[in-house]
Order: sequence, then C-alpha cells, then structure tokens
Amino acid sequence: MQTYAASVALFREDYVLLIQRAHKPAQGLWTLPGGRLEPGETSEQAARRELTEETGFTADRLLPVRRISVGEVGGLTLDVFVATDFSGAPAFSDEVANHRWVKRADLRGLQTTEGLASILDDAVAVLAQG
Repeated sequence: MQTYAASVALFREDYVLLIQRAHKPAQGLWTLPGGRLEPGETSEQAARRELTEETGFTADRLLPVRRISVGEVGGLTLDVFVATDFSGAPAFSDEVANHRWVKRADLRGLQTTEGLASILDDAVAVLAQG
C-alpha cells in the first residue's frame, strides 16, 4: 500500500530549519519537518499540521517544491513545500531529537535523509521564482 507524506523546508534568511528524527525509520537523521497524511487531508494540510506539531511554527504561505517517490510497491510519496513566512514559538515534539538552523553549505557534516541537499536546492529555486 502506498504511503503519502508531506514536509516543509522552512527558511529564515540563508538558514533552513532541520530536525533530527528521534524515532525509526529515519532515527538520527537530519531532515525537514513533516510526516504522513491523515485520512482526508491534502498534502498542504498535512505539511502545515506536521510543521506545527513537530516545531510549534505555523507557515503563512507554502509553495510546492517537488514530489518524491521512494521505493516501489508500497513505497512513500512525499510532497515537499517551502516557506519563509512563519510565526509561532519553537515547541519541538518528542519526535524531534534535536533541531538546528543550518546553511545549505553546512549540510556536508550532517547525516541527512537521502537527497536532502537536492531538495533544498529546488526549494531555493522555487523561492527565487516567487
């Protein structure tokens, strides 16, 4: 059975918010806030909900970046969004082992989910287009 998820690249100037997953399947890896869609949710709704649940932030405007398919039968389809306008106070859930605001150039020193650097490049390109 196919699983659908959504995530958000949240930028503050030249920095992106990364979280380190506390639980499997990506335990210990740095990635974007996000998670699985609940029944009846759109990808954008899930991205907003997961961002708030995991970080305490609320994004005002989400722009679609790309759709990623991971795995074959029974794989994961992930919709990635980007945002620069957000509000709220940091309040990280127990799904988050750690968090940091990182410049894209500093990703090299982190163990990240597969393809994160390329996703962030696409997110920056989307932001440049407005």
